Amino acid sequence: MKERYSKGVQERKQEALVDRKLREAIERGEQRREKYGDNWQSVDLTEFAAKFAPGAEPEYHDGKIYFQSPGSDLRIVADVGGGYCRLEDTSLKGKNRYLGIDGTPLPHNIVGPNGKQRGMPPEMRKALTHFTIRKGN
Repeated sequence: MKERYSKGVQERKQEALVDRKLREAIERGEQRREKYGDNWQSVDLTEFAAKFAPGAEPEYHDGKIYFQSPGSDLRIVADVGGGYCRLEDTSLKGKNRYLGIDGTPLPHNIVGPNGKQRGMPPEMRKALTHFTIRKGN
């Protein structure tokens, strides 16, 4: 899986040399990783895909590579420029369709330090739904 991902990244980056829209999408992914990536957990893409998208073939759309097993609602969305991925439940809508590293949905609300319930802050949600893809595995 990691080899197919790496090959896809190389191919998309080559295409981006002549495709401005793709180049901009890849640059946006790089910027997201630079801005938020310090708080992200990391995954071995091969193990992650074996668990959530076994046997999936990569599909390429703009700056993303998708891995989804036939008949499954779970899809791994890998960002070409950012070198990270997310786990999406395609049966859900809105921002809460992205799952935690173990495949469980995140709560809509959290209890704050004052004991009151409030919506989960975007930074916290990003830290729990974005996973840096480990290099060299």
